[in-house]
Amino acid sequence: MRGRFVLKERRYRGADMVMLTHGVTVEIKEEQKPAITAEWLTIIRFDPEDHPEKQRASAE
Repeated sequence: MRGRFVLKERRYRGADMVMLTHGVTVEIKEEQKPAITAEWLTIIRFDPEDHPEKQRASAE
């Protein structure tokens, strides 16, 4: 069995959240079709002072 995760999208939701969308495929050895395919959504909340875009702008 093998799981494959591919980051499909990263979207900022306001100043303190980012949503990640992963495409997920679970495969079983010697099977033609995957056992499952899905989209996995993750929302991460962080301190707005640590916002990656803000840090990038201050580094330039």
